[in-house]
Amino acid sequence: MIGTTDQPRSSRAGVLIAASILLAEGVWLLMAAFDEQSVIFGGAGSLALGGALGLLRARRWARFVAYGFTTAYLVIGTYKVYEAAVLGDFVGMALPTLTAALAPALALAVLSIGTTSAIRAYFRQPALTSDLEYSAAGSFNSGAS
Repeated sequence: MIGTTDQPRSSRAGVLIAASILLAEGVWLLMAAFDEQSVIFGGAGSLALGGALGLLRARRWARFVAYGFTTAYLVIGTYKVYEAAVLGDFVGMALPTLTAALAPALALAVLSIGTTSAIRAYFRQPALTSDLEYSAAGSFNSGAS
């Protein structure tokens, strides 16, 4: 579980935030799958929910689900903003209105990137296989005397 490891507190918080984002995304995708009768949305929603549970249980494979969803969100979001700009949806908008329209997506993008880096930091910590392998000072004890 997330709270039982010796990981830094900030990394654990980032993993919890990432799991909550994946959980919300999974629920949204499953609701869309039910409404649209879409197997693709259903599969993506199930994958997001599985990834969220994997992150909460500190499974290493779950980080790849978070990386994939973050990458997909950034690519699709960037393309949608580009598409709207090309179609002229932003023409005539005042800067405060444009900022207010793009701020939530930008905030979620920054949060996703931050939690992804926290996931990376969380899972890059050295795994302790046994307390006997490490001395009291925390350095590796090779067993050779």
